[in-house]
Amino acid sequence: MKVKALARPQSTTSRSSLHDLRPTHKNLNPQSHPQARAREYTRAVTAAKLDRMFANPFLGELKGGHVDAVSSLAICRTNLCPVVTGAVDGTVRIWDLQNRRMVASLDGAHSRNVSGIVFGNGIDGQFYSCGEEGIIKAWSIYPKGQYITADVDDSDDEDKNPRAKRSN
Repeated sequence: MKVKALARPQSTTSRSSLHDLRPTHKNLNPQSHPQARAREYTRAVTAAKLDRMFANPFLGELKGGHVDAVSSLAICRTNLCPVVTGAVDGTVRIWDLQNRRMVASLDGAHSRNVSGIVFGNGIDGQFYSCGEEGIIKAWSIYPKGQYITADVDDSDDEDKNPRAKRSN
């Protein structure tokens, strides 16, 4: 019985320096790879799907956005429409994601960065914002009168309530 072993010259398998990669040998014969065309087609379709999926932003553009960076965001557990964001400049804004528009802007809600926003457990539409100045304020997203009003926990200044500006 005869056994043949592959014999390659050392110059094709060794590196010229320690930092070089080792050469690899590939069989480029198309008859040895019958699934290459189908595999390439699958990769092209996947790449096209990914390009289409990431072509549009997930949320879309929200007109009338914050002037400064958004530092906190809260979504209501009972209703998906009201989304509340807080910015570094101290403003709190209420958004309607379904229509992609700002419902109300609470300018001057905090004197410093809004460090956290959370919705309450009930269905009354209460949400709470916390600023870096150390004050927690309670707000309501549901209308009192015609639109959204903001109720501040410290009721010392009655003339400051409501702080919410109506936006069209």
